[in-house]
Amino acid sequence: MLTGDELRSSGNAYAKNCSLDLNRNRFLRDIGYCPQFDGLVGVLTGREMILLFGRLRGVKKVKYECNNWLTHVG
Repeated sequence: MLTGDELRSSGNAYAKNCSLDLNRNRFLRDIGYCPQFDGLVGVLTGREMILLFGRLRGVKKVKYECNNWLTHVG
């Protein structure tokens, strides 16, 4: 729920005094996401994975950044 993978049913969470409920984008930028297993979703392409993690981290202009880095690294 904290990473946005699942919708929360109730309550709230805070990171650095930032509310998930009131400022989701800033909240997501301030948390880490480090899965212990299955860190890559096998049904997604590399582009889709970059977009997913970019959105989870609250990256601004995520599509632009994704295309920029994929072009940069080939």
